Amino acid sequence: MGVRTVPGSASLFTTFAMDHLTNAQCFYSEVLGTAILLLVVCAVNDKRNGPPPNGMIPLVIFITILGEGACLGMQTGYALNPARDLGPRLMCWMAGYGRQVWNYRSQYWLYTPVIGPIVGAIIGVAIYDAFVFTGSESIFNKPDATARLRHVQSPAKSNGKIIPSGEDAV
Repeated sequence: MGVRTVPGSASLFTTFAMDHLTNAQCFYSEVLGTAILLLVVCAVNDKRNGPPPNGMIPLVIFITILGEGACLGMQTGYALNPARDLGPRLMCWMAGYGRQVWNYRSQYWLYTPVIGPIVGAIIGVAIYDAFVFTGSESIFNKPDATARLRHVQSPAKSNGKIIPSGEDAV
C-alpha cells in the first residue's frame, strides 16, 4: 500500500488550496471564477443579445475555462462546480484517506468548493440579469404591470401611420 496524504496525493482527485492563501481568499477565488463562467454561459446562450455563430458556443466556453484555469486554477484547483469536488472527495474518504479530507483547513471543502461556486453562480447570473438581459422574464428588469398594460394597449406608430397592435393585429 502506498502512502495516502492530504493534500499530497489526495489533490490528484479533489481540490485543495495553496498553503499561502487564507480561507477568505480561497472562497473569493471560487466565487469570482464561477461568476465569470456563468456570465459567459448566459451571454452565449442569450438569443436576444447577439449570440455567437452556430457551433462556437463550446469554443467560447472552452476558452473561458482555459483562461480561468490559467489565472485562478493554481490557487484552489478551480472547482467551479460542487460536483467537481464533492464526489471525488467522497471517493478519497472511502479509499482510505480518512477524516483529513473533511477536516483540512477547518472544513475547507464546505465553504470553498461547495458554497463558493453556488454563491458565484448566483452573483454571476444576477449581474448578467441586471446589466445585460432584456427579456420580459428578467427578475431585475421586469416592467411593472402599468408599463406592460400601457405597452399592450398603445398603438404602435411608424412614419405617421398607425400599425394595428393587440387585438386589432391580424
